[in-house]
Amino acid sequence: AARSPNISCGVAQSRPITATRGVSGMSPLGGLHGTEPVARLQRAHATNWVSASDLRRCALVKLLGTTLIWQAVLWAIAGVALVIAPGWVTEVLFGQPPVEDAWLRAFGVASVCLAAQIVLVRRKLEELWWWSWTFVLLELGTAVVFAATALVGTPSSAPTWPWWFLAVLNATFGGFEISGLAKAGTERPAI
Repeated sequence: AARSPNISCGVAQSRPITATRGVSGMSPLGGLHGTEPVARLQRAHATNWVSASDLRRCALVKLLGTTLIWQAVLWAIAGVALVIAPGWVTEVLFGQPPVEDAWLRAFGVASVCLAAQIVLVRRKLEELWWWSWTFVLLELGTAVVFAATALVGTPSSAPTWPWWFLAVLNATFGGFEISGLAKAGTERPAI
C-alpha cells in the first residue's frame, strides 16, 4: 500500500494491524487456539512512527542536522589548531597565560575525534537522533566551565572575552540541539 503524502511532523500516525484467522489458528474443537490474544496485543501496540524520510523534512530536525555539522566543523578546526599551534591559540589569539602544550595538544586530538563522532551521528540522525543528547551535555557543560572561568578563573591580566565568547557559542549550540531533539523526540522512539 502506498503511503499518504501527508507528513505529520509532530503526531505519530498509526495503522491498524488486521488479524487473519487461518488454519493454524483454528482448533478442532472450534474457536481460536491461542492466536487471538497475540492479535489483540499487536493491535493495542500498533504504532507506526514517521519514517526517516518524513523526519528529515521537519524544519527543527533539519536545524539539528545543520547544528551538528557546524559543531563538528568548529570542534575539528579548534582541535587541529591546538595540535599544530597550541601556544599561538592560547597566548596570542586569546591572550591567556602560557599553559603546558602537551595538554592542549591532547585536547586538540580529542576534539578532532569528537568531531568525527558528531559526523557519524549526523549521518544516521534519523535512526540515532537520541545520541545527540550527549552533544547537548557537552555544549552546555563546556559553556558552564567557560562562564565560570570568565567569572573567577582568569588571572587579572588576562582578558575574559574569549571565555565569554566560548560560553555563549557553546550554549547556543546546545540550545539549537535541544530544539531539534524536542521535535525528533515527538516523531521517533528513542530505540
